[in-house]
Amino acid sequence: MAAAISIWSAYGQRWPKRIVTRWKGSTGAGKIWPHAKLRLGQPSALRSIHLMNQKLLLSNRILLAASAERGQPFLARTRAFARAFKTVDENSAVSVDQTPHGRAVIATRPFTTGDAVLHLEGVILTSPSRYTLQVGCTEHLAPTPGNPDPPWVCMNHSFTPTVHLQLRSSVGGGVHAVAVAIADIAEGDEIVFDYTFTEWELAEPFQCVHTGRVVEGFKALSLDERKERLHLAFPHIRQMHEKEMQATCND
Repeated sequence: MAAAISIWSAYGQRWPKRIVTRWKGSTGAGKIWPHAKLRLGQPSALRSIHLMNQKLLLSNRILLAASAERGQPFLARTRAFARAFKTVDENSAVSVDQTPHGRAVIATRPFTTGDAVLHLEGVILTSPSRYTLQVGCTEHLAPTPGNPDPPWVCMNHSFTPTVHLQLRSSVGGGVHAVAVAIADIAEGDEIVFDYTFTEWELAEPFQCVHTGRVVEGFKALSLDERKERLHLAFPHIRQMHEKEMQATCND
């Protein structure tokens, strides 16, 4: 991030005051994110995901404001700023290895917090399966026929994830997802995410190998667990939760 500040200064630009409150120090200490509202009662993993989400949101706002005010040439100059956030890394390095619990996605190089570890792309289906990712109320991302076994279908579940999934718009109006590191990942670590952030109801529930708990999706969580996760869940999860709560109130 300090590199991004240096690049920005080199072009003689100043941060829009309406977007960034203030920045202290060149090493990243004392940075203020006006939209980062951490809940001290949350588990550390959830707080890390939330703070990362707010950083990515702020970076997107800065880039959008820059393109709107300065035009396309200025947007091109901000690419270095986007790279500093490391939200997209086309040189991701992972492998699919066999473990005692089945196949798993393993990091073949280190990643730092905020790095894009893996891209999840495919086709949209209207029904879920064991190898789909829910991206809408009735939309599920599935592997393409030309690549039926991509690494992302082997990502396992964990209630203490190493990555959080971010939805992205694709060219042509589609969607894809990016697995972003929420903590430093060492070479050899498994890449895992929390299925309850994306899946309302799993097509094939299973028992978590780490906790022994049955994983069924967001729908099966207790009300307290839902409240704890809701602000980090995919948009369709929040929508389906609100719809269910309204139906319960009407009854």
